Amino acid sequence: MAQRYPNDFDGIVSAVPVINYAGANLARARLAQLQKDGGWINPAKFKLIHDAVIAACDKLDGLADGVISAYEKCKI
Repeated sequence: MAQRYPNDFDGIVSAVPVINYAGANLARARLAQLQKDGGWINPAKFKLIHDAVIAACDKLDGLADGVISAYEKCKI
């Protein structure tokens, strides 16, 4: 839009200015191979790890809301 109608914009904020789609697709293909045959953490173990991290780090920002906002204070 900015290239087609540049006079409509005062400035542009872009979170992802350039995406390497070919590289990203290759990375996903590689990750898929790693996930095969139980290569990654299964959902039960993931939940166990998630719950442990939330229990240890959630309250460090002063609010137990299920969001780790003070991640830099989490030293587990």
